[in-house]
Amino acid sequence: MSIRLSLAIESGGFAVPENGKIAVFNPRAEHDLTVLPEDRVLVVQPMRPDHDAFADQGYDCAATLEPGTEIAAAVVFLPRGGFPASCKSAGTALGGTGRGNQFRSGAD
Repeated sequence: MSIRLSLAIESGGFAVPENGKIAVFNPRAEHDLTVLPEDRVLVVQPMRPDHDAFADQGYDCAATLEPGTEIAAAVVFLPRGGFPASCKSAGTALGGTGRGNQFRSGAD
């Protein structure tokens, strides 16, 4: 369960946008994303077991964020060991503009 994500939303630290896709980078199968609107979440997870777990729950999933994909916000789950390659490319995919909401969570 992602307690940090729930707390960030409840406290106003992360404002869920009213419209647009919300990219969620590298969540693990045990993370609970139900505080986000499922129909607008794009799970970006290259690890097959985690990817499949979210796909089985009905989430739109991709191994990487395709260049030009428009998103309204990003949630990034960082493992304790470092910054995953799929997140390193997020800045490029997001156009490096710094616009929109971003929330980074360590592994729960």
